Amino acid sequence: MFPVSVQFNNLAEADVAIKAVKAMRDGIPYLMRDEEGARNTADAGLTKRLVEALSYPDNDGIKSSLIETLFAAPASEWVAYPTMVEAAAKQVQMTKEDSARRTPAALRDLSWQVKQKVDPTDLSGKQKAIEVLAERIRSGGAFSYRLTPAGRRAAEIWLLG
Repeated sequence: MFPVSVQFNNLAEADVAIKAVKAMRDGIPYLMRDEEGARNTADAGLTKRLVEALSYPDNDGIKSSLIETLFAAPASEWVAYPTMVEAAAKQVQMTKEDSARRTPAALRDLSWQVKQKVDPTDLSGKQKAIEVLAERIRSGGAFSYRLTPAGRRAAEIWLLG
């Protein structure tokens, strides 16, 4: 070891440097751990808010059916809108025509519920509030959906208790 003189603009910069040196010496990525801990805390808060959003009453069962359908799909797979309509028709025991008419309203309700419970920062970069719960892409003239990581955790908590 040999002495080295380093100048910093403020104590925050010095603190970052000290953590980086400790991480290098210990082989433990302190900075990364701090960042991940903050992210996990934020994700836990978002998950809690999404569970609250899902907890609004569902009088006809369609919103519950949509969440169950999205949750049943593998995390990396997109669920086509027609698949969601068919699943709602089967699970709620209604005609496909009724389901096709009521599913858009259920998605709008879910979006409204999410908007009521999440922070405005959670909505940044999203076109619709539903995208905090479930990502969506347009393909072939219709949307396909898949739960976001926080949406998947919220759905699991809400569905499985």
